Amino acid sequence: MLPREKELMGFVRNYWENHYCAPTYREIAQGLEVKSQSLIHFLIRGLVTKGLLVKKGPRTVRPADLTLKSLDKKL
Repeated sequence: MLPREKELMGFVRNYWENHYCAPTYREIAQGLEVKSQSLIHFLIRGLVTKGLLVKKGPRTVRPADLTLKSLDKKL
């Protein structure tokens, strides 16, 4: 897993525990201090491919949920 992917997973997990829902692309970008949301899309796509996130749909504001695999895995 890439360092940025670990950072994103940590942010999503922490956000989920505090808000009981997935963060938006904008919230992720702000949380990781990234200006480009395209980097967030790229990282999420990689984590979906690895089975750590589940993509909700093509037009959702909150892009992905955690999987059981990601909850069991130590970051």
